[in-house]
Amino acid sequence: SSTNPDARYPALAHLIPLLSPKATIVLDDVFRDEERKLADAILAALPGHTMRILSHEKGTAVISPKG
Repeated sequence: SSTNPDARYPALAHLIPLLSPKATIVLDDVFRDEERKLADAILAALPGHTMRILSHEKGTAVISPKG
């Protein structure tokens, strides 16, 4: 792909504060390295959340509140 693999990261600083503490984030293609790194970065920015990986063709990360 011609897109910079780190192109999404600057948006995290703006996106995370806008999310509700009850927000659930769903990312597709999480078996790709760039998407997995992004999922891990989002999870690190949301300490009250946990991540579950749905194992299918390209994988899906579901980042949701703990409990």
